[in-house]
Amino acid sequence: MGNLVVPTVVQQEEKHDFEEEPAGMAQDVGQFKAHDDAINGLVASKGIVYSASADGKIKAWGKEGKSSHCLKGILEGHKGVSFNSVVVSEDGRWVNGGGSDGFL
Repeated sequence: MGNLVVPTVVQQEEKHDFEEEPAGMAQDVGQFKAHDDAINGLVASKGIVYSASADGKIKAWGKEGKSSHCLKGILEGHKGVSFNSVVVSEDGRWVNGGGSDGFL
């Protein structure tokens, strides 16, 4: 049986400002640099968007205030591997990433 890798938050709070869309409309948040390598997976849960990347990080993005998105945290658990997928439990308490090393 493989080892369980427990992610740790290594960085928090980075804000990106964008124009607000009218109420009830889908919002285009524009483009911004989110990772240092390819983004391989995205999932949203309870108002947070999680992005998994070949840079070995899963980042949590949330809305803050009326006109900004911010980086809520960075999860790292695998060293030197690509995250190829990300999934969040229904209650939002667990985030799992599938790594190129074959581990969750």
